[in-house]
Amino acid sequence: TASPLRLQMWRCGAAAQKACRKTPFLRWTACWQQPTFWQLRAASAAAAVPSLRPGRRRGSGSELSPALAGLDEEPPRDVLQDLPDEDLDGHEEGDEFSMPSAGTASSQKAGPLARKMWSCARRGVRSEEVWARFAQRVVMTGTLVGPSDVSLIFLAFARIKYRDTKALDTISPFILRHIDSFSTTELVLLLNGHKKLEYERLDNIHLLLNAVCHRWEEWTGRHIALASNAVAYFYIYQPRFWRQVAMSLPRIVWSMNPLELSNLVSAMARVDRRDPRSLIIIARMCRRCAGRHLFSQETLATTMNAFAKLDFNHPRLAK
Repeated sequence: TASPLRLQMWRCGAAAQKACRKTPFLRWTACWQQPTFWQLRAASAAAAVPSLRPGRRRGSGSELSPALAGLDEEPPRDVLQDLPDEDLDGHEEGDEFSMPSAGTASSQKAGPLARKMWSCARRGVRSEEVWARFAQRVVMTGTLVGPSDVSLIFLAFARIKYRDTKALDTISPFILRHIDSFSTTELVLLLNGHKKLEYERLDNIHLLLNAVCHRWEEWTGRHIALASNAVAYFYIYQPRFWRQVAMSLPRIVWSMNPLELSNLVSAMARVDRRDPRSLIIIARMCRRCAGRHLFSQETLATTMNAFAKLDFNHPRLAK
């Protein structure tokens, strides 16, 4: 397709040739006024390159249409303002975080920042810019957080495994302040969050572990597996905790799934906890799960390796 400038010149030339046929003088004048090949080529090149147009300087303005020209002047928007709040009351069954019971102080609704962080964590948002903004806001508003805010912020960082030491140091003192307001599940998940983030703050870990031990009657198989795995990761050996685990196993072990059994045995092997009674109960449940083909290859190999580290050889375990 020809450019508009070329079409206009062609129309002028056609009109001049039409007039030449009537008068010989005009025929000579029109031929003299027709542009040459090189003039046409220079004109088409000037139309194709915007910087060569007359009256236009480089960088003097935007080349966009009037409808799009206003986008360059639009101020930058905060990426966190477009994120919707998450309705935590409608969490799905089996999610990593469960809402505390209505009788605890932690059942209060979390703030907008904590809810947005947990929403992004559940949806798998791993943008460095988003979590850097979150960490900056946690540092700025750290003195205003409540118990539900502390647990949600910590769990959001742990789920994405985004470790910002400054933000974690800001909210860590509030674990001590609200330690009595956390539910048992929140205490265990906070312990597991320290392990996921590799955040070795021993004062918080011992504090959370003592609070978990005070509520040993509320333990489930999930609580035992996560707490023992987190404690063993930091090589913390607290005899009171392991005695309560041994006391709770006869009641809880029959409801544990293969992954929880594997985590528990691996934690005992890491701290070299050799309790024959507990190991026999765990081995029975492992044999029952293996007979129903509930173990995956990785979980079964990890469990057998943990039993081998503890020098535990039950005659029925090999079957």
